[in-house]
Amino acid sequence: MSVDSDLEGDVIAALRHNPEIEATALACRVKDGVATLRGYVRSLFQKHEAGRTAWAVAGVVAVANHIVVGASRAGSLSSL
Repeated sequence: MSVDSDLEGDVIAALRHNPEIEATALACRVKDGVATLRGYVRSLFQKHEAGRTAWAVAGVVAVANHIVVGASRAGSLSSL
């Protein structure tokens, strides 16, 4: 496995373990240490919390937070 794919797994695990985030509607891709988050959450707080959680993962050098706030798709897995 590459370092980026390991980081993807680590970020996804961190998001799923954060009780403040509905992570089932989020996806993450990592390239060169930059984590790109996409998907849907119900609140601006959850969007910021997801970004903060991704930043906290060792090895992540930047976060591109493209999460959309709105309940229309929250609860369904979003792919990149």
